[in-house]
Amino acid sequence: MKKEIDVQEALEGTPRPHYMVGNAEYTQDGSKHVLRGNVNFTSIDEHPSIKDRADKYLPHPHVNAGDVCFAVWNGAHIIGDILGYKERTLVNEVKVIPIKMIPPDTPLTLEVIVTERERKTDRNQRSYELGSMNGRLSLNGELLTEVFADYFARK
Repeated sequence: MKKEIDVQEALEGTPRPHYMVGNAEYTQDGSKHVLRGNVNFTSIDEHPSIKDRADKYLPHPHVNAGDVCFAVWNGAHIIGDILGYKERTLVNEVKVIPIKMIPPDTPLTLEVIVTERERKTDRNQRSYELGSMNGRLSLNGELLTEVFADYFARK
């Protein structure tokens, strides 16, 4: 399955900040769901975390790991909506692996991979899913950072 997504429309009603821009491509292969799109961490007043690091850390302006996680969550929310998850939250630990500095005000590529691992039933006989998520930010094909997390979701 392959689908073109209008990111701004898809993120309406999801928690902010929203860093994804333009269109994204969603594909599914069995239990693996992939969203590939674009991100731009703009250093405008509405994003003070990014603006401060762009203004105050010259000559090395950068985006912090928290904002990187928000961009990955943008993609995960879009995939969660496509899959019909009404409840979803992270479980266990979140791992961020910085490889290179993330530049502000630069179009970047985001790939979010969600893998459904197992279906379970709680003690009230309500089913839920456990899975993993991997987000990758790149610039011109060069990997800048990766984010790993496990999730709980219910339809």
